[in-house]
Amino acid sequence: MSQAVKLSARKVQELLAGKITAEQLFSDYQHRHPKFESPFLLALKNGLTMESATVTRVPDADDDLLEIRFGPRDPAIKKFTVSR
Repeated sequence: MSQAVKLSARKVQELLAGKITAEQLFSDYQHRHPKFESPFLLALKNGLTMESATVTRVPDADDDLLEIRFGPRDPAIKKFTVSR
């Protein structure tokens, strides 16, 4: 998985405000990529937590991008395994 995800800043704000659901937020991505899975769920499955968030202004668009970066694996959320 990618170590970062970029989403519509406005849609994320609508999600946090309770105006839309996570399914609505990701519906556009699901139409473009049939095997789409929430990048936040994938990050948790891989033991990654959010490390930083940055808003990137997009001057020619009516929306900005929210980029969320994930840090290294966090042993507190991913089971420890030993390779043989």
